[in-house]
Amino acid sequence: MKNTMKSTLWRYGLLILFSSFLFYQQGFGINSLLFTALLLLILLIKHSQPIKAKGYLWFFISGMVLSSIAIIIFHSTIAILSLSAFTLLLVASLNLNSQSVFVLLANSLYSVLVTPLIWITDKLFSTATSLDPGDVKANKSQQLAVLRVSAVAIPLVGAVIFILLYATANPLFSNAFNWISWDWISFTFWLGVLLAGICFYHPLNQMNRWQAQQGNTISRKRKLLTDTHPLALKFELKTAVTLLILLNILLLAFNGADLQYLLKGITQDPEFSHADFVHQGVYTLIISIVLAISILLYYFRGNMNFYKNHLTLKRLAYVWIAQNLLLAASITYKNLIYIQEFSLTYKRIGVFVYIILVVAGLLTTYVKVKNKKTTWYLLNINSWVALALLLISSFIPWDSWITRYNLSKSENPDINYLIQLSDANIPQLLPLRQNPYLAEATQIALNQKISSFEEREENRGWLSWNYQDYLTLKALECDE
Repeated sequence: MKNTMKSTLWRYGLLILFSSFLFYQQGFGINSLLFTALLLLILLIKHSQPIKAKGYLWFFISGMVLSSIAIIIFHSTIAILSLSAFTLLLVASLNLNSQSVFVLLANSLYSVLVTPLIWITDKLFSTATSLDPGDVKANKSQQLAVLRVSAVAIPLVGAVIFILLYATANPLFSNAFNWISWDWISFTFWLGVLLAGICFYHPLNQMNRWQAQQGNTISRKRKLLTDTHPLALKFELKTAVTLLILLNILLLAFNGADLQYLLKGITQDPEFSHADFVHQGVYTLIISIVLAISILLYYFRGNMNFYKNHLTLKRLAYVWIAQNLLLAASITYKNLIYIQEFSLTYKRIGVFVYIILVVAGLLTTYVKVKNKKTTWYLLNINSWVALALLLISSFIPWDSWITRYNLSKSENPDINYLIQLSDANIPQLLPLRQNPYLAEATQIALNQKISSFEEREENRGWLSWNYQDYLTLKALECDE
């Protein structure tokens, strides 16, 4: 216990100092890969056995490395989110026996948020309440570790507080401490707060107990006749069949009207704009998919899967899933038309992302109904699909694609929208500086965007280097 706590504190301190060196006053670049390497080394030393026993952990490790590479190449926010997600997933999977993405993420987020609070309330002020009365040796070791941390932390915190107070009261005293970088101290402190949940893990026990009771396949449950009416399941089947017949008819009518507008051409009907047609379809898709999946989950939740006369209900469910897939295809087509007529934006890309997730949800719902799978199975599979989609998206230069497409395909591109995107699209925007028809306010905004990028690059070192910024700097040099 003593050696474990001491080594954990040493690793925690090393991680804080090294991370502070990597990221203080720096952007994301090579430092992301170096941080990933150090964190993986620390985790491999501490959890070597779980990594050998759990093969899926290598997917999380690969995800961290690939996300770091994506940051160096494309320098996108999505790549940063991907690295954060895979880091949280790996840390959680090393401490928990779970393969559920959303359970692992929930545990890690909980640990990051509550660990500093637990340290304050439990370790420093209420150590005795967390001790095991039967393990005297471990208790003394834990108390000694807390005392050692307190012996260093409390004097340092107290000294910093009084230095700030005295520096405010006396300018001469303040000048004597100009060599101290208070920004670095503040940055390192909050970095330590953030990393505490990774090094000193505190799981979400209530969720983990609930997860341990879940399974992937529905099992038949025998009920006493006194618990339910003997004809309850029969009438529930009739209700479900009637409901799905009505809903299939309604969705068939909607898809028919949708197809009619697509065949005769959306632009031929002056009552509907492209925006209304696409967005109304998306909203309908959201409602229909949520209703479809939730209703199917309800009726196929238990013994209905084993009822001898439920074949009609299953066929109706398959038809409804197929109709929703047709609706998803229709929305995809309309979104493509909308992009061709207007422009490409993140919201319209989001429509495609949502459709991919919807199709995955419908297909897994089909598998659930056919193979008697549980709702837990459905959530697990779809969370893995979302995670894979996040990783793939981190390798796509979205801002450059959006800018290049809009400037080449759109008749009236929204330049102000393009300027609001990240600095990755500066090479595509540079020709606009020579455009005499560009509005003065837009020209000023574009020049400010370029100036801000150049100023940031001057203040950053090699740790922030990434290929996307390198290409942007080269484009600026050629433009001069």
